[in-house]
Amino acid sequence: MVETPPGKHIVYFEVLEALDSPGCPVCRLGLRAVSRHLDALSYEGVNDPRARAELRAARGFCRQHAWQFAEEVRDGLGTAIIYRDVAGELLRVLLGGADRDLRPRTSPALLASRLAQQQECPACRLLDQSSRRYLDTLAGHLGDEAFRRRYLASGGLCLPHLTMALERVATRPERGLLAEAFVARVASLAVEDDAASLVEAMVGKEGAVRMGRPAAPLAEQEGARGGQELFGDREESSQGQCAVCWAVGRGIDGWLRRWAAAWPEAGAQEGDGPAWPALCNRHLWRLLRVAGASAALPSLRGQAQSLARALHPRSLQAGRAERWRGLLASLRRAMAAKGGGAVGRALGANYCPACAMEAALERRAALAVVAGDGRVAAPEVGKALCVPHLRLALGLATTPAQAELLALREVEALRALGCELSEYIRKQDYRFRHEPLGAEVDAPWRAIAQVAGARWP
Repeated sequence: MVETPPGKHIVYFEVLEALDSPGCPVCRLGLRAVSRHLDALSYEGVNDPRARAELRAARGFCRQHAWQFAEEVRDGLGTAIIYRDVAGELLRVLLGGADRDLRPRTSPALLASRLAQQQECPACRLLDQSSRRYLDTLAGHLGDEAFRRRYLASGGLCLPHLTMALERVATRPERGLLAEAFVARVASLAVEDDAASLVEAMVGKEGAVRMGRPAAPLAEQEGARGGQELFGDREESSQGQCAVCWAVGRGIDGWLRRWAAAWPEAGAQEGDGPAWPALCNRHLWRLLRVAGASAALPSLRGQAQSLARALHPRSLQAGRAERWRGLLASLRRAMAAKGGGAVGRALGANYCPACAMEAALERRAALAVVAGDGRVAAPEVGKALCVPHLRLALGLATTPAQAELLALREVEALRALGCELSEYIRKQDYRFRHEPLGAEVDAPWRAIAQVAGARWP
């Protein structure tokens, strides 16, 4: 029975057009879909009851998309409206629905679970949905000769989206076609000095591929190294941000620099097994910023060449079907949402070591804040942790008094923030625009940092 080829609709032509631009077409289209959604929300959806209810349940956007909304859309009023609503919802959770001083009536663990997202970040959901739609369209048209030529002339897919596409095709020729463009692109980049393009090929465009946290934390001895390096000098200040965000941002950047310095040796492989970066999308792009291209290029090149050999289409025709199926299974495990990283040594790693280190650093910093450890620059009097790190700290509190203090600080911070956001919104009204902005001038962006966490980590 001959299958009817899929119709050529608007998504097909979007993919076709994206193939003519540099980089992974699915990354490009997924990021564009998210940007358009955020822009439309700013202009049309801020006062939509359904959109607002969704954002309340999601506790606002995730950190990545919250800051993307702030930096791309640059809509202070829209941000203030959204995050006043979200902050009010979090305040109701902390107060148990009553407008009175907090007296915790539930366990810290239960309070932490109620503060957690009750629904997925809408921008993350859109990114996943759009990426799957574009991948399905691309895979469904590989039988079209004109489409195949356009695909082979392009740079192909990045490694994460190549992995997802390989799972959508059933024949060896189609798998070979998908891999061929990627192999040609990576082999070419491996001899050039363009570290950013090489990183993009390995882990996707920045923010276009979702990676989760590791299933298990890094070994305790890894997280315990260099305690003073984690916390920094006692005299340094967190400058008003969440103390855990501040400490982890310093710690993970230092760890990434050490990782880059050790990469050439760490990347060396015995035998003929493939090797490529084990860092996820977020951390490999961060490493490129903090360590620089010169530090990353030597190992990236060797790992890219090894990856190109492992994925060479000839392996499909050489009678090594079992090896190819094993390769796909390993790629699938490594790219799973809970795996947390790009493919690691010999396709065996299913987590990002930087994510694991970040989790260990967060735990140490949160423990130090709960215990009042002076090695973490203590928050200002009454200064609360961001909501994600408050949840972590509540789970680590060992006494009711510790949990109550953390929650009370959060209540005070959210109440003050709500007042400032209301004042910011009021002064955007044409009747009051003549009034100068005061302390509330940056309240929308402080609200994002309070609800979603600092821009980094």
